[in-house]
This record gives sequence, structure tokens and C-alpha cells, in this order.
Amino acid sequence: MPLQYFTLYITMVLQCINSNNMNKEDLKEVIVSQKKLFLEKTNLFQREILTGFYDRFRKLKEIIVITGVRRCGKSSLMKLIWADFKLKENLSDNQLLYINFEDERLVGFSKDDFARLLEAHYELFGKAEAKKVFLFLDEIQNVPFWEKWVNRIYEESRYKIFVTGSNASLLSSELATALTGRNIPIVLYPLSFYEYLAYFKDQKILAASFYDQARRVEISRMFEEYLRLGGMPEYIKTESTELIQEYFRDII
Repeated sequence: MPLQYFTLYITMVLQCINSNNMNKEDLKEVIVSQKKLFLEKTNLFQREILTGFYDRFRKLKEIIVITGVRRCGKSSLMKLIWADFKLKENLSDNQLLYINFEDERLVGFSKDDFARLLEAHYELFGKAEAKKVFLFLDEIQNVPFWEKWVNRIYEESRYKIFVTGSNASLLSSELATALTGRNIPIVLYPLSFYEYLAYFKDQKILAASFYDQARRVEISRMFEEYLRLGGMPEYIKTESTELIQEYFRDII
């Protein structure tokens, strides 16, 4: 093959390879827009699983893998975890990298794009070697072989890694093998009745004596309402028939 044709061939191959990678400028746009939504002050349900969470996991380097049925509040739990860590460790939002892989702009994202994602983050917010970066990777099952990359950067102490997923693959034996001894699985369920009460009522009702007839009647009424609505957070807020039908189609 003449040299000029060989050079052209190599150039075309490299272009094809590069075309399969995410553009760094596009990644920066995703990072900024998703972080803005993640940090918005919203009225979130407090979850019992957060009780003592910081004390249990702050010193551990293991990857926190949060699984659960779709729409049970995994993304909201991530927001609460970050708020807790940020307050107790006096962290900066520049130390946060949140990515939801259900974003259509990330269609085609592969394990090879993770390095580019970190580069984009550091270019946006600076890189201080002494500062830990908190990675919140939402719906991670959408990225094939994600565990290979996570398994590698686990060795670098400057990252604290949280991942969520709705897919059963996050509970598979393959994942357990890939991250053996390096992950702590946490299963999040829809709201409990306690969490439902805590959201709608003053904390006093939670410790109220059942010998107080008025309070006992109120708790009983709310329990009937809880049984009717179920524990899906957004449906409890909206009572949208369309929303619960969509949950049914997605899950069942």
C-alpha cells in the first residue's frame, strides 16, 4: 500500500475512534446543568437510612452502591447524603461531581469516557490534590463495564464514590465478583409509614402517646391515607393518576 494511502487509512481509523468518544465541551455542559439541578433546594422526604449514615461511612473508602425500585427516591437520597457530608466536613460544591446517566445527552457514553469526564470536572472547578472529590453516579447501569473504571479509581484515595441503579444487574454475581470487598450495598425502599408521617406532620406526632385519643385517631387516619397512596415519593406529593400509571408500566 502506497504511503499516502496508508496515512489516509490511519487518519480515518483515528477519526472513527474519536467520533465514538464524548466531546469534552458537551460533558462540561452536562456537568454544570446537572449539578445545578442536584443542588437546588427542594422539599425532600427525610429517610431513616440516613440515621447514623455519616458516622458509619465517612471513614470507609468502599464504593457505596445504592439499589432500589425505580422512583423510590435514590437520587433524592444522594442529595441528602451530599448535604450531610458537606455540612459536617465543611466541603465545597466544587468537590462534587454528580452525573445522571439517564440524561439523553449521555447516550453512547462508555467506560472510556470516564477519564474525559474527570478532566472536564477539573477544568471547570480546579484540581487541588489535597481535596477529595465526591462522585455521585446515578443510574450507572446505563454505562457498560462501568465497574471496571470504578474498580480502578477506587485505589485512589481522593475519591469518595456513590453509585445508584435500578437494574437487577447491580445485584448480580458479576458485580459482586468485579467489586469483591470494595463495595457496600444499600437497598432503598419506598417510603415507610414513619417517613410518611415525618414529612407531613410535626415530629411530636411520631412520639405521641397512643393513649392520647385525638392523636391516635389522627395517626390512624394518616395510616389509611398511606395505605391508599403507597410509598412512592413523587406520587405522594402529586397524586397524579398518569404518574402512577407510568410507574406501573416502567416497573411491572
